Amino acid sequence: MYRILAIVAVALAPVVSNAQTLISDRDAFVQAVGGKTLSRPLQRFILGPNGEIQGTASGRDLTGSWNWQDGMFCWDLRWGGQILENDCQQVAVEGSTVYLRKNRGAGQQASYSIE
Repeated sequence: MYRILAIVAVALAPVVSNAQTLISDRDAFVQAVGGKTLSRPLQRFILGPNGEIQGTASGRDLTGSWNWQDGMFCWDLRWGGQILENDCQQVAVEGSTVYLRKNRGAGQQASYSIE
């Protein structure tokens, strides 16, 4: 009996830990992260509810703007004096963490704490 319960618990673990909610609507995105600080090691920035981005990354200023296109978060960024390539990212949220997946959801995923 205990062996069966242990097997069921292990089988269900990935489902419980993978409870990310995909955000495909601008209003839901603003409600989740608008005006809040997003952070991870060496990065800390605010996505303003009206489309501005301000913060730091690896000790350099990070500024720019964001908009919502085709159900994705898209940004134009300047990091220090360098203009970064524009990107649209798929957005998911789980608790106090937001997940941004680059290249229209086909690239690497980065996670940020929502503060």
